[in-house]
Amino acid sequence: MCGGASVCELLEEGFSIDDNSRPGRGHPRHDRPGRLGTDSPIIAGTDDFMTLTLIGYRGSGKSTIAPLVAGQLGWSWIDSDIEVEERAGQSIQQIFASESESGFRQRETAVMEELLGRQQVVIAAGGGAILAEQNRVRMKQAGPVIWLTAAATTLAERVLSDRTTADRRPSLTGRPVDEEIREVLEIRTPMYQDAATHTVDTEALSREEIVAQIVAIVRAESLERENV
Repeated sequence: MCGGASVCELLEEGFSIDDNSRPGRGHPRHDRPGRLGTDSPIIAGTDDFMTLTLIGYRGSGKSTIAPLVAGQLGWSWIDSDIEVEERAGQSIQQIFASESESGFRQRETAVMEELLGRQQVVIAAGGGAILAEQNRVRMKQAGPVIWLTAAATTLAERVLSDRTTADRRPSLTGRPVDEEIREVLEIRTPMYQDAATHTVDTEALSREEIVAQIVAIVRAESLERENV
């Protein structure tokens, strides 16, 4: 689904998605211009004061898609989980162990408040950032909020294949990954729905198609703001 007639029309115009560089393993470079290469286009007609937030469960592709979208927009991008870790000097798993989940969520909310005050940035939000109502409200005030979705089985496959975060991310329930995802999604889905201004189902889409849809959404919202 395109997410509205205006978005569909923009997609029909066509966007060139130059996937010249893929996010590497480990901590991705963030909070700097997310150019994909010297020939990456900057999309005209985007709001200088807009922030784009990508939400979704771990494994939905937020940290992979964020730099690609940023490259198309000529914006910077940042992963909020990595920002929390860098400020704390600890992994998320270590923060959970020393401060409990509530301590981590407090840190996460403080980071999100600061990031959402920036301009022209794509934020790959932590999977649980939507748990705090104030985060959901601030996200929507700052700009488009796009929920990247996939089937629980797909998310489980992606999480299990991503060994780069296995030692940094704690289990939320102590259950097997597939069971945990279903259980946590049941709790979080209403909050993802509340936070999201648009939804992109990543299940059958390529990276290029996902990026094209998101860029079209940002451009459509920018045009709507200009016409208000």
